[in-house]
Amino acid sequence: MTPCTLNSDNSLRITVVDDEAVITRMLQRFLSKRGHHVQVFGSGVDFLAAYSAQNPPDLVILDICMPVIDGLEVIDRLSAQSSPLPPILLISGYDASNRLPEVLARGRISFLAKPFALEALSERINAI
Repeated sequence: MTPCTLNSDNSLRITVVDDEAVITRMLQRFLSKRGHHVQVFGSGVDFLAAYSAQNPPDLVILDICMPVIDGLEVIDRLSAQSSPLPPILLISGYDASNRLPEVLARGRISFLAKPFALEALSERINAI
């Protein structure tokens, strides 16, 4: 995966997309305390409406299982409008579509299974 580019203050602009408010609040708090600039969206629809290919985030943390538009559909739609994709970390307890291996093979996308320890999230972000 292509590394994220750190800002001059060693922070990243991270977007969290998850329909569970508890998760978005927890991740926003955790990542903000580590100095990152965090924007949250409660749905794939809201994220896609706000996304700008000209100014993409340094990292997108994206839940797979969401109503209306799931995370894999978000990736499909981003792929159609943006090249290259920003680095994406998919998070989920399961992939009901069984498309995860195909999506991960595209590159710039990794996966972290829920539930995960916040330290595991930090390690994954550092690896990206």
